[in-house]
Amino acid sequence: MKALSTERAVSMGYSSDRRKRKRQHRIAARALLRDGGFFNGRSAPGSTSHTVAQWHLAQARAL
Repeated sequence: MKALSTERAVSMGYSSDRRKRKRQHRIAARALLRDGGFFNGRSAPGSTSHTVAQWHLAQARAL
């Protein structure tokens, strides 16, 4: 997976600094995996929140 461009990331509300943006993605993934969704307490594999958390982790790795 390719990392978001800096312009796209800034338009989504993330930092333009790569180190800060990597941290923001990891924090977002951790929060999604821990808190889960509206109907479940934790993110079950295969759920939307789990998939989004995996996307955040992939973005952090790609930076």
